[in-house]
Amino acid sequence: MNWASLHTLPVHTVTPDGYEHEQLRRDDIEAVVRNIRNWYPDISVGAGHGFVDVSFYQRRVCLAGEPETDVIVYVCKKAGEIVSMTAIERDSTSATLQGRLAVVCPEHRNSGLARFGPFILDHQASAMGMALAYSRVSLKHIYAQRLVERAGFTLVGIMPASDREVVHPGVVRHVPEALYAKVYAPRNMQFFPADDYMTDEVRRMWHYLFESVRR
Repeated sequence: MNWASLHTLPVHTVTPDGYEHEQLRRDDIEAVVRNIRNWYPDISVGAGHGFVDVSFYQRRVCLAGEPETDVIVYVCKKAGEIVSMTAIERDSTSATLQGRLAVVCPEHRNSGLARFGPFILDHQASAMGMALAYSRVSLKHIYAQRLVERAGFTLVGIMPASDREVVHPGVVRHVPEALYAKVYAPRNMQFFPADDYMTDEVRRMWHYLFESVRR
């Protein structure tokens, strides 16, 4: 389950004119960290804190032209300047792919660059033969929810207090997240539990979601 080359995917369909997506290079790490700190400081206290740590990229991220790792980061540039970043993470043992983080420079948030996040999660999962791709989306804002829904991901749950973020200057709170998923595994490779295998509460939820989950 190797990462598909960005050049083999239809990236042009989600890249506005004048912009270019590429895999993160080692010499761009410090610029990415600096930009994320400026663009989205709220994540510094939660699960995304590694993305404002240079050593995280050096240890865990699959960098352009270097050996593969399970986390890959893409940046988008305009006139040579980084204006967005997207990170996804694979788990080859479970054949799943997770959207980790997507951040766009405030001055470019009306450009359409945010569509790249759900796009690359979807297309990498499909190209790599993954069974499932999923993403947790903060309920602080509605825009990201709309993006992943338009990309064909299904809401499969809401996780209360699943991350920590700065919600106001100097105020840190546990924030809820929506859990979105998309299934790629063929039906004959999926296990569908009998009702007897589930509690009443799980059974109700399963039947509520079943048609979407099994697609």
